[in-house]
Amino acid sequence: MTRKILSTLLALAMLLTLAAPLALGEGTELKHYGDVQLTLLYVWNGGKIAPDDTYNNDVAKAIREKIGVTVAIEGIMMSETEKLNLIFASGDMPDILEFPFWGGSSGESIVIKKAANEGMLLPLEDVIDNYPNLSDAWDVGVVSQKFLETDLNDPLFNGHKYVIPNETPGSIQDITHWAYGAFVRSDIAQALGTDLSAVKTPDDVYNFLKAIKEGGFKDLNGNDVIPASSFHNGWGVDQLYIGFEEHPYFSDYRLDAEGNVTYRFLEQPYLDQVLFVRKLVSEGLLDKECFTTTDTLAEQKTANGTVAVQTAQYSVSLNAMKKLGTWQTNPEIKFTPIGPLAYGDGTTKVQAELNGRNGTHGIAFPVTNKNLEASLAWFDFINSKEGVILTEYGFEGDTFYFNEAGQPRWTDELIAGKVAGDEAQTVMLRNRGIRYYNIPLISSERYLWFGETEPGNADGAEPLIEDYKKLSPIKLYDGYPLSAVFSTFDRQDDYNALMAGERERVARESAYFAETDEEAIAIIEEYREYLRTGENAVLPALLQHVQEQLPTRDDWLF
Repeated sequence: MTRKILSTLLALAMLLTLAAPLALGEGTELKHYGDVQLTLLYVWNGGKIAPDDTYNNDVAKAIREKIGVTVAIEGIMMSETEKLNLIFASGDMPDILEFPFWGGSSGESIVIKKAANEGMLLPLEDVIDNYPNLSDAWDVGVVSQKFLETDLNDPLFNGHKYVIPNETPGSIQDITHWAYGAFVRSDIAQALGTDLSAVKTPDDVYNFLKAIKEGGFKDLNGNDVIPASSFHNGWGVDQLYIGFEEHPYFSDYRLDAEGNVTYRFLEQPYLDQVLFVRKLVSEGLLDKECFTTTDTLAEQKTANGTVAVQTAQYSVSLNAMKKLGTWQTNPEIKFTPIGPLAYGDGTTKVQAELNGRNGTHGIAFPVTNKNLEASLAWFDFINSKEGVILTEYGFEGDTFYFNEAGQPRWTDELIAGKVAGDEAQTVMLRNRGIRYYNIPLISSERYLWFGETEPGNADGAEPLIEDYKKLSPIKLYDGYPLSAVFSTFDRQDDYNALMAGERERVARESAYFAETDEEAIAIIEEYREYLRTGENAVLPALLQHVQEQLPTRDDWLF
């Protein structure tokens, strides 16, 4: 795949026609597969609401006319790890899977690797070079050397490639800044007179939330505010206790003060985090519903001002207000950043990244796939320039036009609807298939082809978010995370069995709702005892293995 902004020649060509393939090979015609119909399960909790017609929407028909392949995408509303376990246990598998693939000991990665090693996924190494828009997804710089060696090319795969990394940056400069943090209603911050930049530590967060509760603030409907909450299933709550982490970490393996390798869930900071959240819950400072909430409910609470402090990515709070109209009607409650919060060593929270992604979304093809060639051709097309224009911008003269530079631009009407948070417009576009087939490989760079980060964003991103990114920037790190050693451990099946399921989450959230700190500690200690002894004490053996590997490199990240 060519990684450059559109050349002048291409820009002029795009002004003339969309009929010829763009960046799909030197003028060769695309193969047409007739009418291959495939299913894709988008394993992301709350993701991908389908259009009314997955076969005959406008974009699906256009893709089918071009290559003869139709992909119906279905989302999920449950734990990603649990869903993947159910899929492979039942054998009821779709043609294509898209899923979190964070690598290391993440639950989703363990399930995917186990499925690959048990012959439930199709290998790709012999065919992937035939698809120019997919084949460079494994390049170092797009993904990190560590992620490539230990996860995408896991030694247990015996040289096979099973997972295509997607939503990766095209270069270091293209890393998406997610703008995580904690954000408060502006009017409440102003009423309290709090210097938000001075809120840095967990104690500062606690005192600030307590002041909110005692302030008697109301939402737009006259109800008492909830001091703090999150989005789906507690997403973002960890932003409130970042101060218990001494500095950014890239794995769950740490070195203690004596230089011994340990595991995050066995360390004191983990217990401190749990007890901190339990205190917030028990004192009514954190929404008790947030650990089981949906994004839809969280959006309503956010847009109505029911939540004083919201967590996760800054955009989700602001977009909730835009979507439900209070951005326009009640601008005084727009959310503003707290802090940014700080790590335990006093440094400001950053978005810590390795040089190259260290974990991504992934795409894999179960052995039940009806037509691997057609599946890969579909992905190759939607990640070509022509495919991106179709799936993201829609149809020339209808939903977009080409500007003088040959770049696609949504119509003024669509841009106005986006700015206004017009939900009816969002539904209309989805039902036409526009922005529904957004499963990008090198995601951020592909928009640089067209001079904007996403359709309708040519004039730049939301200024509030851009200002926050400057306060809590991306910071790049060179080095090798300790989790890389996991791939050379000879008891991975035991370790996978130890980590399977949702045991840690269940223990942690049970501790949040314990009556006392002592009960919470007992719950966590029971979980820790399981870690120490489960599956024939495999975790202590792994930690010893990691310890023994430390002398082999001098670039470990701790």
